[in-house]
Amino acid sequence: MMLTIGSKIALTVLLMGSSGAIDTSILQGRSSPNRKDDRSAAKMTKINSSVNSLTGFVMPSRNIYCALIGEKQEYLRCEIRSGLNPMPPRPESCESDWGAGFLLSRQSSAEILCISDTIIRDDYPTFAYGSNWMNAGFECESQKIGLTCKNSRGQGFFLSREQWYRFSIGKNKKHFISIPPEG
Repeated sequence: MMLTIGSKIALTVLLMGSSGAIDTSILQGRSSPNRKDDRSAAKMTKINSSVNSLTGFVMPSRNIYCALIGEKQEYLRCEIRSGLNPMPPRPESCESDWGAGFLLSRQSSAEILCISDTIIRDDYPTFAYGSNWMNAGFECESQKIGLTCKNSRGQGFFLSREQWYRFSIGKNKKHFISIPPEG
């Protein structure tokens, strides 16, 4: 399926079955050092987005950047300059930069990025600590301890320099947290 909102950047998204990885490699991308971790087969989806038309924000620390991407802004992509900590194992299918952040769709849980491009820009507005951001079915909360984002289904992630996790808020409002693997 080809989604378009511009022609400046073309992203390839690799949706993984059990790995929790999303590969958003630019079509003319570069490779990263290999870390091996055998994972299941994948389905390819292409997303085109224009860097010039992204709606996004940056945390006051200038370490975490987020932007809406996709034809209908159906994805929230957040990148952390310092990388995920701890770094999860790299799936074999990821031949680009692994663990740069998350991709969250309106309909499913957050996936770890495998990318060879970036959404980081100097002109994003600063998302002040203690503020909430709501746009295109996503909600984020900025705190000094980190960033929490979720979709309308209660699926989301927490991201900071020190730690990260994914979560899903069920009907009974309890958090079900996916802790990063040790290794």
